Amino acid sequence: MKISARFFIMTAFIELVCIAGLLLVFHFLIIPWHAETVKIKAAETAAAVQAALEKKGTSPVEARLIIEKISTIQDDSFFNEIKSKYYLAVFIVFIVSTFIVILISLNIYRRIIAPISLIASGFYDAGARPSGKRISLPCQNDEIGQLAREYNLMSEKIESMAREMAEREKGRIRMEAEAKKALVEKIDERTRELEEINRELKSRSEELQKLREVSVEREARHRALAESTFDVSCETDIGGNYLYISPNNEELLGFKPEEMLGRNFSEFVHPQDIHIAFGAFQKGLHGLKAEATLRFLHKNGHYIWIESTGGFYQTASGEIRAIIVSRDISARRKQDEELFESEKMAALNNMANGLAHDFNNIITCVGGNVTLLKKCMPPSEKAGEIVSRIEKILTKASSLTKKLVSDSFGDTLNLTALNVNSIIKKVFENVFGGEEYKTRYNLELMEGLWSAEADESQALQMIASIVKNSAETMNREGDIEVKTENLIVFENDPSLVKAGRYVKITIRDSRGEIDMQTASKMLDPYFLKDRQKDGLELYNSYSIVKKHNGYLTVSPLGDKGAVFTILMPALQELSKTTAETSARLKAKAEMKKARVLLMDDDEEILQSLNENLVEEGYLVNTSLNGEDAFRLYKACLESGTPFDVVVLDLIVPGGLGGAETIKRISEIDPGVRAIVSSGYSNDPIMSEHQKFGFSGVIAKPYEIKTLCEIIDALCGEKA
Repeated sequence: MKISARFFIMTAFIELVCIAGLLLVFHFLIIPWHAETVKIKAAETAAAVQAALEKKGTSPVEARLIIEKISTIQDDSFFNEIKSKYYLAVFIVFIVSTFIVILISLNIYRRIIAPISLIASGFYDAGARPSGKRISLPCQNDEIGQLAREYNLMSEKIESMAREMAEREKGRIRMEAEAKKALVEKIDERTRELEEINRELKSRSEELQKLREVSVEREARHRALAESTFDVSCETDIGGNYLYISPNNEELLGFKPEEMLGRNFSEFVHPQDIHIAFGAFQKGLHGLKAEATLRFLHKNGHYIWIESTGGFYQTASGEIRAIIVSRDISARRKQDEELFESEKMAALNNMANGLAHDFNNIITCVGGNVTLLKKCMPPSEKAGEIVSRIEKILTKASSLTKKLVSDSFGDTLNLTALNVNSIIKKVFENVFGGEEYKTRYNLELMEGLWSAEADESQALQMIASIVKNSAETMNREGDIEVKTENLIVFENDPSLVKAGRYVKITIRDSRGEIDMQTASKMLDPYFLKDRQKDGLELYNSYSIVKKHNGYLTVSPLGDKGAVFTILMPALQELSKTTAETSARLKAKAEMKKARVLLMDDDEEILQSLNENLVEEGYLVNTSLNGEDAFRLYKACLESGTPFDVVVLDLIVPGGLGGAETIKRISEIDPGVRAIVSSGYSNDPIMSEHQKFGFSGVIAKPYEIKTLCEIIDALCGEKA
């Protein structure tokens, strides 16, 4: 129906368009052109007729009548009449043509469009309603009819297939229902089984939860015990790799537990003690008691002595784990070493006194006999010369016994305020003043060095013995360097030196390669007799330092030589009169108007220092990093209010540290007075701060009093 309606509408529209077009063409083109042509021909005919009549001699009256008849052809009414006839003829022609076209269209619709429309409707209905009633199309004896017959055959097949599919669908639905019913029954049965299993698992889970709670409680108890003790507990695998480390490890070794987890314990053991550690580890693996005393690396770079005990256990998965408990015995070992040294020195002194006593008896006896010999023997030049040599030998032996006795710890010291720099200069002038030695030396003597509380003569002897030993060992050539500085040792210092103020003397020589074992025995008497003048030089120096309650150590410099480090107690403040005290406090109060710039990456440290220094009377500014400190210093310098002292933290993670900051500040102010501060006391900058542009050094932790003393000293030097 849709196709036929569209067809008729289209046909009618085409007819109307054609009629309108032809009418317009006839009206505007053909009829006007034809009328104009007739008029022209009529005019030409009238002129010709008039000429012919005149030529034949027709009377004027007749000629005029003939011409008037011809002229009527040119009249508009004549042409309008002709146009009307034309329009009527055209209309009749188009009506007839329209009727013929309609008849042709109806025939096309009946024979072509209608059958095709029925076939299309059949296909549409078959697609929309595959199980509906089949449509049968009429068949004609042409191609359309053949198509209709094919459609009917196809419809029959489709209908048959639809019935078959419907039957199959019913069978499938029936089978699915049966399968679903069987599946539901099986699921119900399985659900009942799972519920039973779930009840059993729930019961077991409750038991496991109770066991887990007990296990967690035990683990928490053991961890609390491990972390609340002073000892450090750790757990390793069978290869010695750390799996757990108690938090107090940071107090013992400086390392946070996470910094050591996953690493092998051999990375932290002193190379000379690794065999001890692995030996104890192997003993534990074989069920024996595992104990070891060895040196362990501290984060600051030095080694501490620890005592470790351990045991092994097997995990539920069959892995072997080790539990190791360690404690710091550095202080105890230091005390043992000092006790051993004291006992050794006491034994040596007792032996020296005994030997001196016996030798003195022998020397006295020999001397008396020599005197008798001189009296009894006849005068002889040769005999007198021999007796004189014997007397010189006896004098030398007597001097040696006196030297042995003088090394006793019971000798009385004449303690005074000693200028160590002057003593060192005097020693080098006396020893190397002549041409006997070709040894080169360099003295780095600190200005403002504290006075030592010492016996001047014994201090001279102590330094001279060390210097002479170095020169003799180097065949009176080589190089010697001497450096002096102030040193404050706090209670928790890792070197185990007694807390206090010391004058530090460092003597380096170039005697060549020595190892740690040799260096540790160089202070024993006669240990290096082949290199020493009399075998007692370094022993005497050690005895003198010990009598002053100081410290003397020897360290190797690899293939370069040896380093002697001497710590002599500094002179404590003496009591002053009321007037002196008042004058000192007044001067100190005036001095504490100094401006101080503090730089430290720890805000809490900055706050504490700031408050304490302000309380003491200083004008303080603070900064968290080197960049800000430099900008602040530069701004104050340009504004005419420079800082008197700068205190710089050595290491600032992720920022500009003290070493870099002092370089930048020195570029704009070469006269800057800076103090370097750090918790890493073994850093080269801390030990040789002046080489890096610093005027003073203070190691963390320190007292405010100490910092104030250093600031006041630098301000005094600047003034």
